[in-house]
Amino acid sequence: MAREEYSVVVEMDDETHVTREELEFQRKITQDKQQSTNNSGFNDTSFFDTSTSQTAPQGGHPFWSLEYYAQYFDVDTEQVLTRATKSLFPKDNFVDVVGPNPDLYGPFWISTTLIFLLFVTSSIAGSIEAITQTDRGKANYDFGILYFGTVAIYSYTFGVSLFVWGALKYLGCRPSLLDTVGLYGYGLTIWLPIS
Repeated sequence: MAREEYSVVVEMDDETHVTREELEFQRKITQDKQQSTNNSGFNDTSFFDTSTSQTAPQGGHPFWSLEYYAQYFDVDTEQVLTRATKSLFPKDNFVDVVGPNPDLYGPFWISTTLIFLLFVTSSIAGSIEAITQTDRGKANYDFGILYFGTVAIYSYTFGVSLFVWGALKYLGCRPSLLDTVGLYGYGLTIWLPIS
């Protein structure tokens, strides 16, 4: 058992008599702990914590193999639904909700579902418009909308989050790239019922 060090804090007025039971004991902060909390910038959340290091995955798989990326898709349905719900009702810090297990599964499938829903709803709107026209023209599917939606949604989810991550790194913060992608990917959840 390690010996713990304590500091004694006593606040006294001249006319007040203090008994031994009224003393407050506080843990002494070690020098290493104090240095890790005196970071410049946004040091109140773990998202901007400069003491976190991004390490290589355990197992030593090369980055071009599927085993390397499998760890980022290792979530279950309950976790994805909880994260999506927390992104709809943001009462807690999203990085705290994700915890030590950020994923790419949710952002990828939320983006893909949004692309599919946007294409289907625009196709339905085009079909309704074709039916209601007086000349009763045939509805044509516009696959250009699908292409544009794919580029726009994936660029937002992965491209913008990569840009924000790089900007934060440049400004001296050390956010996790997976946390940034997760934040932007799960942030698209609100657009699913809207589309």
